[in-house]
Amino acid sequence: MSEKEEIIPEAEIRTIKREEEQGRSPPGGGYIVQAGSYRSRPDAEKMRAELAKLKVKARLERVKIENVEWFRVKIGPYENLAEADRLRTILKKNGIDSVVQKMTPRQSPAPAAKH
Repeated sequence: MSEKEEIIPEAEIRTIKREEEQGRSPPGGGYIVQAGSYRSRPDAEKMRAELAKLKVKARLERVKIENVEWFRVKIGPYENLAEADRLRTILKKNGIDSVVQKMTPRQSPAPAAKH
């Protein structure tokens, strides 16, 4: 994956949305909604099926953290936070907890100085 993701705290969501409305949104790689992280693929597939019933297309992302495999249910990317937060509100009304993550392009290391 070429991006790094960072979860946006609830308080910051309102601030960023307000900035977007004023045309001052920070540049970046977009937003992803994560609707769960599961130890078993069948549990993650079950969540993806729940989302499909709501006409929300999700994908699974497999990650390994400290030699433990996790299956994350991801939706997006969305260009702005308002879109991602609108989906999060719909999910919440349907009893699905989720978090919004900001995607930021990975910084490539600075070239080595020539001596």
